[in-house]
Amino acid sequence: MVLSVFWSPTGERTELEPMPETWETWLARSSQPLEDERQPLLRHVEEALSLKIIRMETLADDGNLVVAVEYENGLEDVVRSPRPNARDGEDVTVTLQRFWREVNLLKWLKVNTTLPVPSIRTIIEPHSPELYPYVVMEKMSGSVLMNVAGRLPYISKEKLMHSHADLFLQLFRLDVPQRIGTLNIEDGVLDVIPWQAIRPESSAPQVYDTLEDYIHGLIELKTLSDDIGEDEAARLRGETVLSRLAANLASICGRLDRPSLRRCVLVHDDLNQTNILADERGHITGVIDWEHQSVRPAVLAAKYPGCIRYDGVSDPQYVSGDVWWTVGPDDAGRLREVYSQIVKERDYDYWEALVEGETLRQAVEWLTSSSYDEGCALLEQWMETIFPQE
Repeated sequence: MVLSVFWSPTGERTELEPMPETWETWLARSSQPLEDERQPLLRHVEEALSLKIIRMETLADDGNLVVAVEYENGLEDVVRSPRPNARDGEDVTVTLQRFWREVNLLKWLKVNTTLPVPSIRTIIEPHSPELYPYVVMEKMSGSVLMNVAGRLPYISKEKLMHSHADLFLQLFRLDVPQRIGTLNIEDGVLDVIPWQAIRPESSAPQVYDTLEDYIHGLIELKTLSDDIGEDEAARLRGETVLSRLAANLASICGRLDRPSLRRCVLVHDDLNQTNILADERGHITGVIDWEHQSVRPAVLAAKYPGCIRYDGVSDPQYVSGDVWWTVGPDDAGRLREVYSQIVKERDYDYWEALVEGETLRQAVEWLTSSSYDEGCALLEQWMETIFPQE
């Protein structure tokens, strides 16, 4: 097994077992029975494509069911089927709406961009109330970035910055509706609905027309959230911190008033290092899992690659638990400058949004973080470094 390279919060380099990219394998030639949920999947996919599946690997089953299948002719696909989030008591209707949003978005991206997103081979809708639809799509090459990034030589990490720039700039240049929320595509028509967050309780109650309204909405949601404390004293402290943050952000928004900074842009909201596939040369080969996305102003859309982030909520001093970085702090600092120069040369509007929106983006990350922060103590600590009180 090839070990992956990571860095600890103290900057120490270590080698660890890579994240498993498959969790279970089934072979047609074996006597191993298929679980109930996978048996109808196999049957429906084989019938729809007139191909026999000889191998099935489970990629995920904690939320959606996602499996990789290999056919007897050697071709491979990924099959994805939605599941309601039982833990959050999610309604089936919401689950299916999210599924179809992702399917329609992938089709639209394939036509309107050269982004490395999977092509959809077919969609299967079983005639049974107990079964959810299946989308059969191209299996992208490469490994999850989490397993690859740390062992790349520096020159390949620079290529990774170019690949990220290709991805972000294509999204930045797409023509999307100029309102803040989640993109919804039906019959080729683009619309914006209220932002659908990864955590349902963090979703927005409405579509926003301005940056100021959006920030105000995030402050309100955070104020009502259980994440800031359970007892009255903690919640009062949290509300005081959030009130102070709101005042500072209002001032920042007032300075970010140019149309190029306010133009709305499509953003992948779950672009962590398991949803980016890359090869050993630092090229991004696939961007997957588009079920969570948003349309937001350029100052919030332009960003540095997550693998080189050591700031805001990604600053080691604010994290807890078993957290690792895939790029060391020294290389991350150098690559940050490399990335900034790349986008400055290729799209000056993006670069301006990247630089001028940095504080606002970090604040939004704090407001949308799912981590428990009693009394907003960590947020306040960050604010002291950005908005020191006299």
